[in-house]
Amino acid sequence: MSGALPAAPDPGHKRSTKSGAKEGRAAFTFARRPEGASYLARQHAEYPFHVTRAFHLDEDWPEMATLYLQSVSGGLFQGDRLRLSLSVEEGAACHVTTQAATKVHSMERGEARLAVAIEVGAQAHLEYLSDPLILFPRARVASTIALKVAEDATAILADSFLYHDPAGGALPAFDSYESEIAIRGRDGELLALDRFCIEHPEATHANPALAGGHIAQGAVYVASRSRPGGELAEGLRSALEGVAELDWGASTLPNDAGAWARLLAPEGDALRKGLDAAVAAARAMTAGKGYTTRRK
Repeated sequence: MSGALPAAPDPGHKRSTKSGAKEGRAAFTFARRPEGASYLARQHAEYPFHVTRAFHLDEDWPEMATLYLQSVSGGLFQGDRLRLSLSVEEGAACHVTTQAATKVHSMERGEARLAVAIEVGAQAHLEYLSDPLILFPRARVASTIALKVAEDATAILADSFLYHDPAGGALPAFDSYESEIAIRGRDGELLALDRFCIEHPEATHANPALAGGHIAQGAVYVASRSRPGGELAEGLRSALEGVAELDWGASTLPNDAGAWARLLAPEGDALRKGLDAAVAAARAMTAGKGYTTRRK
């Protein structure tokens, strides 16, 4: 991806500009109590990030902590620079998701940038499953997820977006969407890298940049060495075969780092069903636990 993301603002830095752009940072650490339950041990949130307490919502995994990330700004706007850090300490288990899909509004210049840094400690389990970005006409956004995961830990990531034109195709499509997912070991060794950029697609649902007729796209990454990557990939395939209106592919990650699947859908509901199916299969294979769909 071109260009480096800006450093996190210092505490005295003004968080917004006259143009309305935001520079916000949030950092959360999860830990495990002696009796086994995971909890939110440390937190820092600047505008536009907001969270409440962590919840325990899984019937089959009551020790897992769930954190909803919320935004009080109404989406991503021109010039926004947002940074999120997640740390999962040894033995902890957490599920981090968003309150809803995030709108990426039309822009006259510049772009919005969202950078996520995640570190997962020994024998820990993380699920970072943000809802899709909704790209409005003329939207420009760059998204990065940098993951460091211990060899005996698991991280399940979902990254997705869809295109929306409130004028029904009368307006130009989004200008650009850049995505980078980097998976590293705790020592910093690069294990897997997925990077792509879509620029100036035609204002039609049949544009080839979205694989013709598909306006929604997503991917699930299972960074885990608990089982061979081939078994993880086959489990993802089995889960996705039963989802209607979905085109997909699943394969292993390089360096025995796990498996991943990419999904294409004609609309957001089919994409959501596919992502849920893949995540449920990934959790069952890596942790032996059932998956509880979160209320939004």
